[in-house]
Amino acid sequence: MTEALRMIAERSDPLRELKSVQAAVQLVFVGATRPTHLLVLAAHRDRSKKYADALGGAGWDIRDLTER
Repeated sequence: MTEALRMIAERSDPLRELKSVQAAVQLVFVGATRPTHLLVLAAHRDRSKKYADALGGAGWDIRDLTER
């Protein structure tokens, strides 16, 4: 999930990624294109923080469910 967030946040060219990363991101893409009303993604907070900031700036609604 973190690699997919990185690629989205950095607008990276998928063809320049490792084959293993391409395969993982392809699975995320397939799952993310199915919902019609709500999509929720979960990622480890420490590994995804820098990408969450960039995606939040792009209009994503980022919520930390561990905060009260």
